[in-house]
Amino acid sequence: MNVMPTPGALLVNRIFDELSIGETASLVRLVKPDDIKLFIAMSGDVNPAHLDAQYAANDIFGHVVIHGMWTGALISTLLGTELPGPGTLSPVTQLFIEHAREVAKSLAKRKR
Repeated sequence: MNVMPTPGALLVNRIFDELSIGETASLVRLVKPDDIKLFIAMSGDVNPAHLDAQYAANDIFGHVVIHGMWTGALISTLLGTELPGPGTLSPVTQLFIEHAREVAKSLAKRKR
């Protein structure tokens, strides 16, 4: 699991006036069971929908799902590393999760 920027890679921040309407940044992650375990350790969210395949099989989605706030963390990653970059904080973020995602599936986030 690569959670750190490539050694030697520069993170570049841009000021508001340097941004253009329509710019995008993207990030793709393959979420594995170990990622879920790390997020549980960090967040304390031990909801069985994220952990227990037997429980989740009878839940609304029918399978173990990724934490929705893990998706929110990816958005934070994009804001703080790509668009606009380092130093960016997002004090208010509205998050609408349209589809629950399965573990071991690719998850892509795009920020405009």
